[in-house]
Amino acid sequence: MYDFTVSAADHGSPVRSATASVIIRIQDINDNDPVFEPKIYGASISEIDPPGTPVISVTATDQDEDPRLIYQITNGNVRGRFNVISQNRQGLISVAQPLDYRLEKRFVLTVSATDSGGRFDTATVYINITDANTHRPIFEHTPYTASVAEDAPVGTTVLVVEASDGDVGENSRITYSMDEEVPEFRIDPATGAVVTTRLLNREEMAGYTIVVTAMDNGSPPLADTTNVEIEVSDVNDNPPNFDPNSYVNAVSEDAPVGTSVLQIFATDKDLGLNGQIRYTFTGGDNGEVAYAVDRGSPALSTSVTITVYVEDVNDNPPRFESDKLQLTIAENSPIGSTVGEVKAYDPDEGPNAEIQYSIVGGPDADSFNLVSRPGEAAELTTRIELDYESNIKKYSLIVRASSPPLRNDVDVEILVTDVNDNAPILKDFTIMFNNYKNYFPVGPFGKVPAFDADVTDRLKYKIASGNNANLLILNETTGELKLSPSLNTNVPIHAVMEVSVYGK
Repeated sequence: MYDFTVSAADHGSPVRSATASVIIRIQDINDNDPVFEPKIYGASISEIDPPGTPVISVTATDQDEDPRLIYQITNGNVRGRFNVISQNRQGLISVAQPLDYRLEKRFVLTVSATDSGGRFDTATVYINITDANTHRPIFEHTPYTASVAEDAPVGTTVLVVEASDGDVGENSRITYSMDEEVPEFRIDPATGAVVTTRLLNREEMAGYTIVVTAMDNGSPPLADTTNVEIEVSDVNDNPPNFDPNSYVNAVSEDAPVGTSVLQIFATDKDLGLNGQIRYTFTGGDNGEVAYAVDRGSPALSTSVTITVYVEDVNDNPPRFESDKLQLTIAENSPIGSTVGEVKAYDPDEGPNAEIQYSIVGGPDADSFNLVSRPGEAAELTTRIELDYESNIKKYSLIVRASSPPLRNDVDVEILVTDVNDNAPILKDFTIMFNNYKNYFPVGPFGKVPAFDADVTDRLKYKIASGNNANLLILNETTGELKLSPSLNTNVPIHAVMEVSVYGK
């Protein structure tokens, strides 16, 4: 538009003039193309951004008056992932469909700006789809299994775990770790190699289960876990092991034959036949000690104590170990001396097993007392003096063990043993014999008449005096007398000597 003033003057005298204002409006025609500035745009957006999320605005200008530009995506909009709208003379590009980094990582869009007259310009828009941490690492195996010899040196690689991640970049960079520290192993955080850190000992640990985590570097990070089961190779050097180390259980005494009482269980850290276990009782099935024996060569075994409590019903009388009990006591023991213990047992329990002892009969019942104490054996004591040299060397009585109303009797025989309480008896004696001519007795012609009331004593004989010419020979053990071979005469001889006798 032009705005100016026009003046007109005549040539008279005086000069006369007039003025007028002139406004010239230039009518616009569509003679200019829209122009993008810049011609190339770039933007990035995460694959998890939802539809409707603005991506970038593009701007085109048109020097014509009142340009009404229409923005359109003319190329590169694969699967219609984006749209563009005109807003405030700009083209706003936004997400139209959900994005997926695995399908499209980059879009190259051609965007046009067209005026009402059909003139247009285009711009190129590069949109990079950034990977969101939408995929967690996944282990190739779960669980992993491996074996390693127990004599493997420190630093031995046992196995390598590996996980994959569908993301890219930092979202797919995986770090490996063990959930809990296992002192015998470590894991390389970058490679996933499981390596020994100390010498292994199968005797202490036959196998390990390690929980390994693979974590990506996304934000927030995602992870997967797997178990790594490592078996330590074995040698046959382990006996079976009971756990627990003793067994206790109860069973009713009226349980039928074949009733299961308890189950014992042993483990053997060895493998194969070395780790196969059979169970047995020592000395037969008496229930004292059980053994677990492996099938190695040589076989190794371990014992375990089994305690089975029989729940009682009152159905057992007291029982003696035998039908007859024999005790001994030395003669001359003072009255009240203990002869011995009389003990019965009752398979019942509690009050049913309490036993009372008493003397109930026998020819010598009045010669002894029986002291009964709850829960203990009865003590048999004397009421009379005992003498082995008397006519009674053996006493008999009957002892009863009662657990009312049940009872049992036992014959008790008491033997009096001899003690050396009597001196040998030797009186003066004379031995006469006839010695005939031309006959000389070579055998005993007499015996020293000694006597010891202690029948268990052995006598020893000795010539105390006389026999100066050694005319007689005395047997120290038997007391027999013989003539000395040097004595051979018809002359009568009267020999007096003193003989002593000792009891042993």
